[in-house]
Amino acid sequence: MKTKIASIITLAFTALIFANGFSQPVKVSPPAGTLLQVSPTDPRSIGITATLFQYSDPTFPYWDYDSSCIYWGVNDTLFNVINGANNAPPNTSCSGMSNLVYDFASSDPRNLVFKGFTNYKYLNTSNAWVTNTVPVQMIISIDIPVDMQFRMTGGYLLARIPNSSQVFRILVRMYALSPADALYFAGGPGQWYAPIYLFDILHTDPNTSICTNWDGGSFFKIPFYADVFKTEPLCNGSSDGELRTEYTGGIQPVGILWSTGSTDAVLSNIPAGNYWVRIADATQCVIQKNITVNEPAPVALSSSSKDISCFGAGNGEVSVHAQGGTLPYQFLWSNGKTDSVSAATQPGTYSVIVTDAHNCKAYDTVNVNEPEKIVLHAEITEPSCYSMSDGSLVITAEGGIAPFSFLWDGGSTEDTLADISAGNYIVTATDQNNCAETDTFTVQQPAPLGIDATVTDVTCFGGNNGAIDLLVNGGTQPYSFAWNDNAMTEDRENLPAGSYSVTVTDDHGCSADFAVEVSEPAEDSASFQFDITHKTASFTNQSSQGTYVWNFGDGQSSEEQNPQHTYLNDGTYNVCLTVTTNCGTWSRCTDVVINTVGISSGIARLCKLYPNPAADFLTVEWPSEEGLQRISIIDLSGRVISQDVPDNSGRKTIDISSLPSGVWQLQMVFRKETVRIPFAVIR
Repeated sequence: MKTKIASIITLAFTALIFANGFSQPVKVSPPAGTLLQVSPTDPRSIGITATLFQYSDPTFPYWDYDSSCIYWGVNDTLFNVINGANNAPPNTSCSGMSNLVYDFASSDPRNLVFKGFTNYKYLNTSNAWVTNTVPVQMIISIDIPVDMQFRMTGGYLLARIPNSSQVFRILVRMYALSPADALYFAGGPGQWYAPIYLFDILHTDPNTSICTNWDGGSFFKIPFYADVFKTEPLCNGSSDGELRTEYTGGIQPVGILWSTGSTDAVLSNIPAGNYWVRIADATQCVIQKNITVNEPAPVALSSSSKDISCFGAGNGEVSVHAQGGTLPYQFLWSNGKTDSVSAATQPGTYSVIVTDAHNCKAYDTVNVNEPEKIVLHAEITEPSCYSMSDGSLVITAEGGIAPFSFLWDGGSTEDTLADISAGNYIVTATDQNNCAETDTFTVQQPAPLGIDATVTDVTCFGGNNGAIDLLVNGGTQPYSFAWNDNAMTEDRENLPAGSYSVTVTDDHGCSADFAVEVSEPAEDSASFQFDITHKTASFTNQSSQGTYVWNFGDGQSSEEQNPQHTYLNDGTYNVCLTVTTNCGTWSRCTDVVINTVGISSGIARLCKLYPNPAADFLTVEWPSEEGLQRISIIDLSGRVISQDVPDNSGRKTIDISSLPSGVWQLQMVFRKETVRIPFAVIR
């Protein structure tokens, strides 16, 4: 506590000396600048407490009354050597001295506090002597706002100093003071006890003694200073701090006591907190220091992240902001990065260690998210029929960050395509983060209605044992059938020959038409053709399958299918073929003319007639050097049907489309020979 008192005062001390009813006032005026300084908290002072100096004047400075201790009679200036004109021999009594005057001539406020006046105190040889050897009672009045009084009893001590230059220690015992002898003031008196002091005195003048009145002590300050140096913990929460106290002055031995109970000068391995230390010298002058040991603010981390925008994009980011601790910071991410900001290419949890300049560490984690992969789903409705456009496609998206926008390859931005046909459709879905996913969806369609049939023809001309086994595929089952003859079954039986058509309709109403022909064999008959070379006729059977009987017209017969027969003589022979099948028996008879007149076997072998049988055209080849003059078509009776004069090319095509079916002869007249070659016309 600090209290204002007068900074510069003139002390006027009035000493009332009582001796046999005799008193003599003595006035001492110290020089200007003498300071009055006391310690109101020290129990070894004269007990002036803070309540004494409550006087406040704004013109006065502040004084710290805890900065020192005031000790009773501790100052060697009280030990004055008796010398000069009246040197005292050894064992001289102080009571024999006279004219002792107290010297108040001091201007050092740190050494002199104030002095009391009493008898028999020798100060220096320049002062006069007071003739009085009677112990006195002294009352000192200081003219300040609060009266202060104290009383000291008489008494003296004479100490002889041997003739030596050594340092001697003299034991001086101060008499205990009673409460009546103590200082008193408003607020009540106190009780104090004077300790025992040892003084070191260097003797420099032989055969001299000292004389002082110990009971009339004075109050002086012996400097006693202490300080505390602190080393604060390096990290928040650590216990590596240190407090170290150093002191000067005071009376040895000096003791140290920390608030932790330690009595060492250094308090090590301590955390942050409030501490006090008390440093007391041998006189129990105590200096207490209150110390606050601070610690760095904890390394506090604030982490943030930027999520990966799109699945697989790898563009995430993690960052950490540090405060507290001691700069600079070092950063180490779980992905090995050493900056406060790090790229995050994969989703997951990233941890970071931040280390400050004192190796104090802080840890934090931060999550980086990644949207799920965008997956497109389609609800497809196929067209009801093949090649129709009544299908639809509804697209939905999952994953990513909704909402989504859509863009089809055809330009539509809706999530639904309607009235579509079969085919491939490409759509791109884009989410809120502008992440896109493209997919292709195929719209199927029913297979086209395919219709085929296995037909069983009528076995005999005019019969009704035909059948149709209808084969249907594609479309959507079940099927329905509508025949042109009003039948409604899939397969048909017991059909006569004829044309049949059916409309097949599937379950979606898709339909297809199909037509089929049930055939029957031609009306059974015997039919054949022949080719004559010289007198040999080669017969080709063109009848229905069955059994065959040939009658060659010359009494000869055969059951071969395609027989050859050689006639012995020229002539016209009626050849008949009888055919027997499951459907009945039929016969066919044709005249065969054997005429070898004028035919040169050499020229005939060189002539060719084809095709034989023929239908519309007949080609004939001959040797051009033989001089062909005329070509004629004749019937079997020899009647000329047509005639032509050819060129000498050796080849000619003849139109026979007007000839009815039957056997005819091509007659070629050369210069030297006439050749006849039979041929058949079939319609």
